[in-house]
Amino acid sequence: MDRLFSRLDKRVSVAGILILALGVRLMGIVSRPIWYDEAFAVLFAEKGPAAMLQGTLAPDLSGAAADIHPLAYYTLLWGWMPIFGESLISARMFSILLGIGAVAMSYLLMRAMFNPRLAALGALGVALSPFLVHYSQEIRMYSLLALALVAATYAFWQGLHLLQYI
Repeated sequence: MDRLFSRLDKRVSVAGILILALGVRLMGIVSRPIWYDEAFAVLFAEKGPAAMLQGTLAPDLSGAAADIHPLAYYTLLWGWMPIFGESLISARMFSILLGIGAVAMSYLLMRAMFNPRLAALGALGVALSPFLVHYSQEIRMYSLLALALVAATYAFWQGLHLLQYI
């Protein structure tokens, strides 16, 4: 019975941290107007994968590409916008969800490396980090980058520990 409550307590605390992360990221989501890079991201993603690839690989008349960033974020945003819309809130919500994914992934990484209590504390720090909150509210690739980096570190850690069984 004690184990059941212990597991339930851990799940509730992780869920609470993720809800807190969502709440913090939703605060002020429309208080800042859209700025140039965010508008560019929406307009670039609207064009579709073929045009985005062309704009990234082929220089224009001035010799510059339309964008130099990898296309993963734009392609995912291109898939998101027809379903959820292109409004400021909808487009920013995509990045917010990626940021919450980074919080969840950081919990998994720290739990694998340390213990559930320390993982919850670390995830709380990630959830409340002003830097990560700010960049989770922008229609840019930063929250996807954070999620990908934590996921890659987690995969590396798991792979490293699988080597001991070989």
